[in-house]
Amino acid sequence: MTHSFIFELIKEQELIIKLLAGAESRRDVIIEDLEDYKDYTPIVRRLLLARDRETLAGINGVISDFLNIQPQLQSIIEILIEPYAEYVVVAREEDAVKAMAFLKENNHPSATFLIRDKLMPVSIPSSDRERLTKAKGFIGFATDFVSYEKQNDDIVSVLIGNVIIMESFQSARKLPVSIQRNYRIISVMGEQIQFGSVWTVGKYEDSKKGSIGCWKRQRVLQETLDTIEQYKTNLQDIQNRIKIEQNDEKL
Repeated sequence: MTHSFIFELIKEQELIIKLLAGAESRRDVIIEDLEDYKDYTPIVRRLLLARDRETLAGINGVISDFLNIQPQLQSIIEILIEPYAEYVVVAREEDAVKAMAFLKENNHPSATFLIRDKLMPVSIPSSDRERLTKAKGFIGFATDFVSYEKQNDDIVSVLIGNVIIMESFQSARKLPVSIQRNYRIISVMGEQIQFGSVWTVGKYEDSKKGSIGCWKRQRVLQETLDTIEQYKTNLQDIQNRIKIEQNDEKL
């Protein structure tokens, strides 16, 4: 009985070793794709690689370098960030000029730059925040659903600092006109009212471009790393059980 049980454990061990090898292979591919900026357009990718190779100075990074999306309302924040997913962040205007010259010299199309020393952060005043927290259907402010370091407050503010999240399009439409005209409002279904006069409705197509694709890949990487750790734990457990059974068989 013990011998056959050991045989079953060894088969299970072999299966876990195979699964572990597959997960480690997936991990390596994902890391390679992230390091090679596979989610970005060829133009943005060339800028980032030039920065990494130190042939182009002044490139701070891309949007995904400066904030992370929290699990709650993940798809909604991705909708908001999607227009900026390919933006390249630079510190100063001179850095953008150098990057543009680099692109022209190499016959590359244009890119879009976010120049930090020219940013004009936007926010929702405390008086309006207080009114909104009491509004029926209010979910939160978009900045509540991202995490970032304080030094990146300027970037986050420009991107989503004036965005209100509501339960539905109907509840968004019931907000005071003064609120609708001054801010961007989005429902949990992705419908938007921008500054009162621009409505966006319909099904949102899942995006994988730029920073959004990078975030998705990073989440898959974390899931893969968690899986690898679980396989390693299971493998150690089985190896210990095999050792115990083999010792018992000798007695």
